[in-house]
Parts: sequence; C-alpha cells; structure tokens
Amino acid sequence: MMSKGPPLTDLPGIGEDLAGKISECALTGSHALLRDLRHRVPHFVVELLEIPGIGPRRAMALWRDLGVRTREQLRRAAQDGRIAGARGLGRAAQDAIAAMLAQA
Repeated sequence: MMSKGPPLTDLPGIGEDLAGKISECALTGSHALLRDLRHRVPHFVVELLEIPGIGPRRAMALWRDLGVRTREQLRRAAQDGRIAGARGLGRAAQDAIAAMLAQA
C-alpha cells in the first residue's frame, strides 16, 4: 500500500478490491484489467473519445455501425446525415456532433 496519507480504504466508495487496483496502477503504471481493455478496444475508438461530445457508447456505435475511425470520417458522416442512423444515436446527437465539429 502507498505510504503517504490515510489508507485508500478510508475514502468513501473505496473498498479493498479497488484500493488494490489503484495501488497496482500507482506502483507499476498499469493493471491487468487496463491491459485487457487496451487489447479489446481499438485505438481509434479511444482517439474518438478525445472529441468533445463523444463518450464511450457513442464512439463504439459510430465505429460499429458507421465505420467511423477518424475525426474526418466523423465530419463526413455528420455532413451526410448518417450519424442519426447509428445505434442509440438520433437526430439530436447528430446535430450536436455536427455543431461541435463546426466549432473545431
């Protein structure tokens, strides 16, 4: 366990399991679950998460349903009106994403 400050388990919502994962990340810079997620989630989906208004569900839907991998592909999908056709996304999401891309 890390030595500075109170034990992580003294913090609200932090149990032994989560404290162990946090400690492992702090000490080694990684964790088995994090490594597994990095292998299962394509890097371009993570890059889509850097775009304001795009969360994990939207990023995965845009990739799986529309094949969107880049900001430019997202821009084209918005211009073509295809975003509303992605699973879980509708016209409001399409308009919000198009507006965000217009500002960038």
